[in-house]
Amino acid sequence: MISKQNFLFFRRGFSNSDVEKLEDDVRLNNYTAKDITTTKLAKLDPNDKINVALEVFKVNLFHAIPVVKGQCDCGYCYYI
Repeated sequence: MISKQNFLFFRRGFSNSDVEKLEDDVRLNNYTAKDITTTKLAKLDPNDKINVALEVFKVNLFHAIPVVKGQCDCGYCYYI
């Protein structure tokens, strides 16, 4: 998953100067999605209590948490 937060962290915020814009262009053209992807995703089960979500939000700087029911056989995909 790539979030806006991943993107802003990668870019080190918003660019103001021409030098920063040039650095951004170089970085954006030389890195792949894999380089900034969040790899260890938090997730909730549909039956989790709301306080579980609140605790996850308190500990992490997440804006959203996927709610999933299970994981498929490949080990990467989740389904609801």
